[in-house]
Amino acid sequence: CATWGSSEATCQPWRRCPLRSCWSLGGPWRPGKITISGWSLDPDTTASIGVHVYVDGKFTASLVAGALRPDVGRIFGKGDNHGFIGTVGTAAGAHQVCIYAIDSWQGSNPRIGCKSVTVP
Repeated sequence: CATWGSSEATCQPWRRCPLRSCWSLGGPWRPGKITISGWSLDPDTTASIGVHVYVDGKFTASLVAGALRPDVGRIFGKGDNHGFIGTVGTAAGAHQVCIYAIDSWQGSNPRIGCKSVTVP
C-alpha cells in the first residue's frame, strides 16, 4: 500500500509534514490485544518519529517509528529506520483505532488513518 502525502494537516511553507504511511491492524489475535504495524517518516529529518495510537478517541500508546525498513529508505532517501509495531490492550468488542505521525518540528501531527477492528 502506498498512502504518501499529508492532506489532513496544515504545514508552514518552510517545512513539510510527516508522511502518511502504510499501516495495518493484525494478529496474532489475542484476547484484549490489538497489534498495529507500518511505517512513517518526516521528510524534514532522517531521525525516527513518534506515532500515537488512539482507541475509540482516547490516547492509548506512543510508538517509535524506528524499526528497520530498508524499502522505505530506498524510496525516500531518509534512512532505513522508519518502521513501527506495537500492541495495545483493550476490551473485547468493536473499536476504532486511529494513528497519528508526530511532527519532528512540533507542528501539525497528521492522522495516518483510522480503522475498525473487532477484538476477541
